[in-house]
Amino acid sequence: MPITRTAMIDDDGSGTTGTIFNNAWKTELYNQIDALIGIPQTAWTPNDISGANLAIAIAGATYIRLGNLVSIQLQFNYPINSDGSNSAISLPFFCIGAGGGFAATGGVMRQYAIGSGSNALRLVDMNGQYLTNAQLSGQGVACAGVYQTTP
Repeated sequence: MPITRTAMIDDDGSGTTGTIFNNAWKTELYNQIDALIGIPQTAWTPNDISGANLAIAIAGATYIRLGNLVSIQLQFNYPINSDGSNSAISLPFFCIGAGGGFAATGGVMRQYAIGSGSNALRLVDMNGQYLTNAQLSGQGVACAGVYQTTP
């Protein structure tokens, strides 16, 4: 199938077509791609904000912020505890709309929820019920996802 081509104009007076427009556009596009590739991950320290004052052991927690989107990756371990409070782990920025994603705890697939106007990541079971700190006692947790924050 032939490619439909449109006529280009001699935009720089050189007798050729598209030299300035195409090169400028291509350079700008490549610069934008290079800028995205070079966005660094930033470390943050998640804390227990459930009210139980648990000392969670962080194996790694990073985020990437692009405008009002925040991508998070985190791994941590819950301490042995018997606290009945719903789990709540701090995020690097407040969420402006409800968010959620998937997590793994103790080899079991879970979900997490982030309430609108909250900076708390709350682990839930596959039925949408909040998990308590006691239910997560001694378990490792791995989460990754994206949520929206203020620009």
